[in-house]
Amino acid sequence: MMNMLQILLFWGGLAYFGFQDATTHSVPAQPFELWCLQIYLLSIPTHVLWWAPLIWWAGFSLLAHFNYLGSADAWLTGVLATQFAFIPLLWVLLIACFTGLIHATLLKQHQLPWIPHLAVGSLIVTLVQLI
Repeated sequence: MMNMLQILLFWGGLAYFGFQDATTHSVPAQPFELWCLQIYLLSIPTHVLWWAPLIWWAGFSLLAHFNYLGSADAWLTGVLATQFAFIPLLWVLLIACFTGLIHATLLKQHQLPWIPHLAVGSLIVTLVQLI
């Protein structure tokens, strides 16, 4: 039951915050961070490597601090690390980068909402894993 709740919260939140980022180029900080924390805490009993998402979050937080990556993108990477193993997470990030480059090239935008691209990458990797 908890696993189904976690899956519903993950995909529902990812869709909502992805839509928010796509339409407004920002996400509301408090609900987003609470959602990230909730997903992480729900994943602790099901994962042996409870510290791995924290490492992903810390690494991407450093990137967010020194580059043009948003803090919400760093938080979401930590959440994605609770849902995907190492190699599938790398595929999610690669797909997000690829779709982001296509988006930037076609629409000639300098600032990209990366959360929708992470959502697309997550969906593609999940569908491939189900096949």
